[in-house]
Amino acid sequence: MISCVRIRRSNRPEQNIFAGIRIAVITNPVPMSRLLLLLLLLISGQQLHAQSADELKAQLKNTKDSVEIGKIISHQGNDAYSKGDFVAATSYFFASLRIAERHGDRATVAANYNNLSATYTETENYPEAEAYAQKAISLYRQLGGHLELANAYNSLANVYYMQEKDSLSLRYFNLSLAQRKIIKDSIGLFKGYKNLGALHFEMADTAAGIRYLQEGIRYITGPSAGALWFSAYLSLAQIAVRIGDLATARSYFEKAQP
Repeated sequence: MISCVRIRRSNRPEQNIFAGIRIAVITNPVPMSRLLLLLLLLISGQQLHAQSADELKAQLKNTKDSVEIGKIISHQGNDAYSKGDFVAATSYFFASLRIAERHGDRATVAANYNNLSATYTETENYPEAEAYAQKAISLYRQLGGHLELANAYNSLANVYYMQEKDSLSLRYFNLSLAQRKIIKDSIGLFKGYKNLGALHFEMADTAAGIRYLQEGIRYITGPSAGALWFSAYLSLAQIAVRIGDLATARSYFEKAQP
């Protein structure tokens, strides 16, 4: 299932961070190897451990179970989404959705609702994105599962966030966070607090934005700690660039190295 951390519209993460890198490099050059590392990790995103397209095709070829085929097709949608091919992703998600509906696989139905919401958000089709997020939330409330419901709340929050409907975005980011607290989802809590921090920065409440990010940093632990620290340091560097403290920004960029 797709679960995003995003920055709004023209203020998207890659644009913001690249701008920050350019400023920091011009003012206080960072060794090129570190700069390349930052750019490569940003491009690769959060799909480093996702199954490859070839692996998914092989699984599909060797699978006879219809329900499992539907799940694999949904994973193909995730792969296409991670590569920015939203037309293909949408096609995969709808194909998976039809199979799941036919076989009564409600969990995969809900996952595809959520994935379609994320895809429509990326293509700025916000009415469809909102409708599918609402469908995912409704079904997950019936099925149970705090993590899945948290992701669906997060998807709906993203829809409102991108439209600058801040009060609604705040409501659903908080609902998502509450679900993650129940199951002590450390990675999700970090991302949830980071989302709230980003929202408060957009609302010009820099102090609250910093507090939320600092709260999220408390949950960095486990095997994904390196990637989460990387994300946290980049966010801290963005804050420093925004307030004009380029020396501090440079130090956070340096800390982001392995």
